[in-house]
Amino acid sequence: MGVLAVPSVAHAAADTAKLTALNERDAAGHPVNYPIHQGETAPLTFGVVNRGTEPVDGVVLEAFVGRHLSLPKEFANCRYTSYGGAASLAWCEFDRTLAPGETYAVDSFHVTASADAAYPTLEPLRIRWYSKAWADAQGGFDAITKGDEPGGPGTVSLVAKQLPAPYENSWGDVGLDLIAPPDNLPLVPLGKLDAQGDPAVIRVPASEIGEWRPVVVGVVNTGSTTISKAVVHVEVRGGRGRLSSSPSKNCVSYENTSRWSGAWCEINEPILPNKTYAIEPLKLAGYASTEATSFTVTWHDPHWTDWSGGLETLARPSRGPGTAAGRGDGSGPDVHLVATSLPTPRDPKRSFVTTIELGEDDGSSSPSPSGSASPSPTTSMPAGDDGSGGEGGTGGGLPITGPSALSIGAIGGGLLLAGMLAIVLTRRRRAGSAA
Repeated sequence: MGVLAVPSVAHAAADTAKLTALNERDAAGHPVNYPIHQGETAPLTFGVVNRGTEPVDGVVLEAFVGRHLSLPKEFANCRYTSYGGAASLAWCEFDRTLAPGETYAVDSFHVTASADAAYPTLEPLRIRWYSKAWADAQGGFDAITKGDEPGGPGTVSLVAKQLPAPYENSWGDVGLDLIAPPDNLPLVPLGKLDAQGDPAVIRVPASEIGEWRPVVVGVVNTGSTTISKAVVHVEVRGGRGRLSSSPSKNCVSYENTSRWSGAWCEINEPILPNKTYAIEPLKLAGYASTEATSFTVTWHDPHWTDWSGGLETLARPSRGPGTAAGRGDGSGPDVHLVATSLPTPRDPKRSFVTTIELGEDDGSSSPSPSGSASPSPTTSMPAGDDGSGGEGGTGGGLPITGPSALSIGAIGGGLLLAGMLAIVLTRRRRAGSAA
């Protein structure tokens, strides 16, 4: 169990009773963590044992919660201290006599998680047990809790329950697991595709090594309702590319010694159903490296990113020394959406993943400003119906690979004229010789 860091009675004498804080434990002997959702109130189980040889006539519980948690003011035998309107400290008195060696659990104790609780910073409930004799030595329960708020109308009690007691500390932690909210917005990431409809390789010409150039990143809402806001994560891993640090205030960029870089950006714009958008501005630079390099785009629900601790936390993963991360200073425009026409991959997935290679661009699909969600239509005609009355039409037939009839006629006419001229000249020479 961890060290209890709670407000305590100053300069209080040590408690002579041998009380130990207890947790529920799993089959491996580890303390049980209790699941809780954002905005939810959940019950916890913890208790106490008297390790002494004499009964303990009454006990007092001190319970404290940190950031993102609060204690419902539900018990009349408890007093509560509030910070910012939510109770974070409680003192509760129990009249029950604890027999030596018997274990007891607190019945129906609850904590509440705030609506913006974040998993990385959620702290446990911290508890400590004292004997009533110790409290009386401090002037009594009322003196300890002077100025605190009473709860009610219920009463919390101790009930006999078998709980393991592997330690001998009067204090302990009761762990909580903040359950992740769903991260399943109907958003499909988009980008340039190859001829087969798969994410196209991003090629960097040798003439553009080290130069920042726009990169195509987009999204389509495949749902039936408008999505008011979303979060996009763009990441480059490997030495052949680097994503530019964004000056936008709605982005947090990160980089680690040129081996990976990325950005988390909040898009606070409506994403309409069945519409495609490109993100601007995002820039990428390519480098001459032999290291395989990936380029990934993923969209997330803002509730999930809040649960994860926000963009700043997500941008500072454990990537070793040399990682730098920071939010844009606002010197550039916010990263935003632009309505455009982008094709959907033949196999839409949660992440758009491709690679970065050195070489010339192969001319794969790229966006064009548009209010439509689909590519511009093309007109096709069946073979033999292209207006020429023959084969080799523009739609569905074989491609025209030889010279046209007009070209052949022109060449034939030229050859005929040249032959006639040669005959005339030959006859004149013969006539001159005869004379």
